[in-house]
Amino acid sequence: MFKRLAEASGQGLGYADMDSSIVYMNPSLLKLLGLDTLDDVLGLSFEAFYTPDDMAFLRSEVLPKVMSEGRWSGELPLMAKDGSIKPTLQSIVLMTNEQGQPTHFANVLTNLKKYKELEEQRFKAENRFRRYFELGLIGMAVTSLEKGWIEVNDRLCEIFGYPREELTKLTWKEITHPDDVVKDVAQFDRVLAGEIDGYAMDKRFIRKDGEVIYATISAKCVRSEDGNIDYFVAFVQDITERKLAEKNLNLAQERYDLALEGANEAIWDWDIENDILHMSPRYQDLIGVENCPSISTFDWMDYVHPEDREYFMSSVISHLKGETAFFSCEFRLVLDKGREFWVHDRGQALRDAKGRAFRMAGSMGDITERKRTEVELRLAKEGAEVASLAKSDFLANMSHELRTPLNAILGFGQMLGLNPQEPLSDKQQEYVGSILNAGEHLLELINEILDLAKLESGSVELHIEEVMPGEIIGELLPMIENLMDERKIEFVDQCNGHEHVKVLADKTRLKQVLLNLFSNAIKYNAEGGKVLLGCKNEADSMTRISIGDTGKGIPLSKQPMLFEPFNRLGIDGTKIMGTGIGLTITKQLIERMSGKIGFESTEGQGSTFWIDLPIAG
Repeated sequence: MFKRLAEASGQGLGYADMDSSIVYMNPSLLKLLGLDTLDDVLGLSFEAFYTPDDMAFLRSEVLPKVMSEGRWSGELPLMAKDGSIKPTLQSIVLMTNEQGQPTHFANVLTNLKKYKELEEQRFKAENRFRRYFELGLIGMAVTSLEKGWIEVNDRLCEIFGYPREELTKLTWKEITHPDDVVKDVAQFDRVLAGEIDGYAMDKRFIRKDGEVIYATISAKCVRSEDGNIDYFVAFVQDITERKLAEKNLNLAQERYDLALEGANEAIWDWDIENDILHMSPRYQDLIGVENCPSISTFDWMDYVHPEDREYFMSSVISHLKGETAFFSCEFRLVLDKGREFWVHDRGQALRDAKGRAFRMAGSMGDITERKRTEVELRLAKEGAEVASLAKSDFLANMSHELRTPLNAILGFGQMLGLNPQEPLSDKQQEYVGSILNAGEHLLELINEILDLAKLESGSVELHIEEVMPGEIIGELLPMIENLMDERKIEFVDQCNGHEHVKVLADKTRLKQVLLNLFSNAIKYNAEGGKVLLGCKNEADSMTRISIGDTGKGIPLSKQPMLFEPFNRLGIDGTKIMGTGIGLTITKQLIERMSGKIGFESTEGQGSTFWIDLPIAG
């Protein structure tokens, strides 16, 4: 009976006599030591299965205690047949006979290998947790209902901004944002009620410095065998930057959506490989469909005006082939009941490594009003051009019609003053002089109107050549000397020979321009004033000729109207003769010769007009 129990036991069992000779080992012990049968060990000393150090401990500590107290229990390794060490828990008992005399040693052994492995695994797991806990990648804490904070790592203290000693004196509620307490407590109560073992949520905390931070907290409880909560493990990760980024992203999206709404733009995304056109709500509104977020391009083409389909498809294909960097096309859409409107469609394709387009996205906007305005402007422009041509033709014809009788009037007036046989009286001479002056002024006006009409109609032909302004000025001075003498005006040449630089211009027209500027400088000058001639080089290979006066100058408020035709800036009722279109003609002539004209004027000090012309060569 005893033998059957011993052989069936999972624990090792051995007997040795008082001389340490083995008399029995059960199968479990034989297997532990790597032995096949009992015959392999009968008669051997049990010392064969201990290392020298362990045998010394056995003799000095274990056996004396067994002999004195009758038993000893403790961890003591055995050495197997192959020399490997087997950790065991041994209970050695001294066996006696009926007379109480010792007869044998009985040893019950438990193999501690599995226990040691489990202990080692537990130790490694604890070390891993400890290293992870102390590594500080995220905040971690171990708390209990009774003890509060058990452990916190450095990262958690860093997140909340508290030293460890201060943090462990607070509660979770005290560092939680007031607006997030309720939802946190609700989850915690579910854990206490046994509904859940843990929860995760995003919430706000208040740091020691008052800063509000966002964090993800994951809490998990560990329960004892009776189901009561032993402790909590909490993981806290600071997600403030992510939350701020999400907030900024949402704001950017709102701005983007607002901009699109304000721009009246519709967004589309074309999956080319599957031929699916995804449409934004605004896009659906634009083409008049509801609850239709996607459509095939085959169906989409039904909305394009038949006359515009070829142009639309060629624009798309051209972009898909890579011939254009961007797709841009203006065309008409036709909706139900034949309603038409114009759109501007634009986008860009995404391409794979081989350059093949697999996706294309863009936006489409209603440009019907713009197109209508363009048509109206074109028609208005065409009408204005027709009216301008008619006006120019009328002015040219009228000027020719007026010149014929006017020349006759001037001719007869001159003949009246030159008849020696019938000399005129002083009064008659005065009347004839008035007729001639008025006629010449009217002829000047007609000639300038004719010039203006030719300029506006583009019929003035210019012969651009190398011209020396000094020669033209030399020809003009005798023509204006009498005018200057009458008003005692002094001519001051400040060119220092620079007027001999050659420019590119039409000689006749340049002479007309300079004569107009000289005449104005004399007419609008002060009695006894000066006419100042200046010349100098400017940037961009231009030369400047300036003609100034020392007259009253031009009021600042009237200067913007200076080059307007027939605008004499309020001096029509004065004795100063003029037509009001001389400067208008001068400006157009200079610009036709690739030049510029401008002026500077100070009221009470005078004005200086200048022209810039390209330097020859």
